[in-house]
Amino acid sequence: MLSERIKKWPDGWLDEGGQEGELEAKRQIAGNLIKRTGINNQAIAEVAELSVEEIAALRAEPQH
Repeated sequence: MLSERIKKWPDGWLDEGGQEGELEAKRQIAGNLIKRTGINNQAIAEVAELSVEEIAALRAEPQH
């Protein structure tokens, strides 16, 4: 049983890392839309597939 679990661990790590990477990409897209357009939070949330709250938080972050 343990050996079967160990075989599956790397798959779980990759899935978790992939999800984190996907979320970061969505945040990057949203950030670019915030910086370059006058689109409202609801529209950006729909395009970037994030919540309106997440977009508002990104918009509130200081610009680098």
